[in-house]
Amino acid sequence: CGDVVTIHQCVKFSQAYLMEEIRDRWRALLTHTTTSRLSNAAIAGLTIGEKIRLAHTLLWSHEEELLLFSLAQKDKQPSPSLAKYHELLNKHRTTFAHSRTAVALQRHYQKLRSHGFLEPHVKPPPNEGGIRDFAEVHAEVVKCVENEHDEDVGTSHAILAELEKMDRKEKMKIRMLEAQLESWQNMPIDSSFFPFDNAPHFEPHSLAIIFGPEKYAFQMIYKEIIIGRQSSEGDVDIDLSIFPHSSPVSRWHCTIKLKHDTFFYCDNKGKRTIYLNGVQMTPGQKRQLGYESLIQICGVDLRFVANIPLLHELFGT
Repeated sequence: CGDVVTIHQCVKFSQAYLMEEIRDRWRALLTHTTTSRLSNAAIAGLTIGEKIRLAHTLLWSHEEELLLFSLAQKDKQPSPSLAKYHELLNKHRTTFAHSRTAVALQRHYQKLRSHGFLEPHVKPPPNEGGIRDFAEVHAEVVKCVENEHDEDVGTSHAILAELEKMDRKEKMKIRMLEAQLESWQNMPIDSSFFPFDNAPHFEPHSLAIIFGPEKYAFQMIYKEIIIGRQSSEGDVDIDLSIFPHSSPVSRWHCTIKLKHDTFFYCDNKGKRTIYLNGVQMTPGQKRQLGYESLIQICGVDLRFVANIPLLHELFGT
């Protein structure tokens, strides 16, 4: 569990995922047969160069850094010899990752030392060229914030300018949120868009329900459906031409697809923009759907609700 928390805090993903979503994905990789097979096949297909690059970016565990701290406590040298790292690596081979080398240990040791994490056993390197390190600037900023009303505390003009810049950015974010809130409050709401008071009724093998105006409900029993306008060129699963003001809808406007990662994805294949939970999706864009989402297509509001118990049953999560 601790490793998953570290990954969630340190790894930059393609989008912001919740901690629970990362944990569910990790369990699927370990326990779900299809997902595990696909992930192992993808790992086996990596080239030697890609594997070496991934090994160099491997996060350092808490146990590995504790061993480096113990080296600093025993040796108390700013730069221990490479033989010391070889000795430490051979003595604790089961603790260090297989890709660790003595040179990698030496580089991480120097990095910890430069940031002052090995104090008081090993002092940080001297400040050369008048360049201030992060810890010094951070301490000054904290002191400035805690004593912002004390005129006797001297603070550089650069720190004050940076604080004023941060304050302007935060106020701008607040104004943008207030403007969005006002627009959402003034948005007309169709009461027929909420066709149920309690939990929706899913038919057997229904992966999700798409609700529309006038108590329209579509049970999604296939892993992929097409939303658009019925024509002689092909059928669609949800025909939006039955609703008023839907003439701009394309024949194949968007698709909703359930993938092996247990998530639904909306793909805009039409010529006009659609909105997913108020966020604009231009033609050609694809985004992940939440388990309950609002899809707006050319003035037609659709409410997507996933059958979460069935998804857990299918994917074993």
